[in-house]
Formats: sequence, C-alpha cells, structure tokens
Amino acid sequence: MSHSRSTFTKRKTPQLRAALLAAMILALAACGGSDDNATSVDTSTTEAPATTEAPATTEAPATTTEPPTTTAPAMDAPATTEAADTTAPDAPTGLACVGPGGGSGEVRLSFDAPADPADVDMIRIYVNEGTGFQYIIKTPIDGSPALLGTVWELDTTDPVTWYIGVYPVNGEVAIAMTFADVAGNESGWNPINVNALPTSC
Repeated sequence: MSHSRSTFTKRKTPQLRAALLAAMILALAACGGSDDNATSVDTSTTEAPATTEAPATTEAPATTTEPPTTTAPAMDAPATTEAADTTAPDAPTGLACVGPGGGSGEVRLSFDAPADPADVDMIRIYVNEGTGFQYIIKTPIDGSPALLGTVWELDTTDPVTWYIGVYPVNGEVAIAMTFADVAGNESGWNPINVNALPTSC
C-alpha cells in the first residue's frame, strides 16, 4: 500500500506542479491586469480643459462731457441819461415902453437883463387888446430872424438892460413878455399897460 501511495504521489506531483504553476500564472496575470486597470484609471483621467481667460474688460467711454465754455458778450454800460430840464427861467422884470418906433404900430420896449442869460433862448411877447393875450412875437436872443411877428432893434449886449422893438402894437393895450430856455420851458410874465401912439407910449 505504501508503495502504491508513493507511486501515486510521484505521478501526481508533475500535474500538481503544472496546476500550481498555472494558478500562479493566472494569479500574476490577474495582478498584472489589476495594475494595468489601475494604471488605466490613473492615466485615463482627463485633464480639465485650460481655462479660457476672460476677455479684457473694455473700459466704458467717458460719459462726462465738459460743457462748452460760454463767454458772455461784453455789455456796454448803459449811457447815463441826464434828467430832463423842466425848470423855466425867471420871469422878465422891469418891462417898460420907452417910445414909439419909426412907423405906425411900432413900439420900443426895455427890460432887465436876465440874471442868467445862458438860460434864456427865446423872447416871447403877448398883446391883449381887450379879448385876451395873443401871442405875437417869438424871437431868438442871438439876433436870428424872428420866428413869429416882426422884431427890430434887439439889443442884448448891455449887462443891465436889454431892448427890443416890436410890431404891431396899436392903441391902449396890455403887453406881456416871457423868457424860454432851449428845452422850451417858458417863464411867467409881468404885464404892463401901454398906449401905443405915433409919438408916445
């Protein structure tokens, strides 16, 4: 029996070795496969795609627009307006009839020179023959022709007394004289009564 067991063992040993070898090969193969799989897992990891850089932010255009410089036009200062002259010269004084003229209806009058001759531009004479004063003479004191009526012998050179001859003045009348300035302001008057005759007044 022991010989038979030994023979069996000897017979079986090569087969067993072959089986063990095959088992080892399979085991190694299995291990190698596992390693390959493991490697495959490691190497199959897909790298994350490169992050695309965000495009550079475009700066917004400046929205603040400087207002255009506005230069106010130079304005000339308004001219100073002088106050209007509303003051009349003083009324003539010392009016008197000093004699008849060379013809009918002519009389020669004298009166005091005005205190401010520069303030007198015109002499005006009124006659009242009983129906109210009528405007008969308007003459500049500079010797220019009369603007109304007839004037002769106008003398404004004396610093005390001035003279004027006027026409027409007839009979018993009242005569009044006024001064007027360049603005047209007319003075008051101091009428006198005369009797204009060919030889006297």
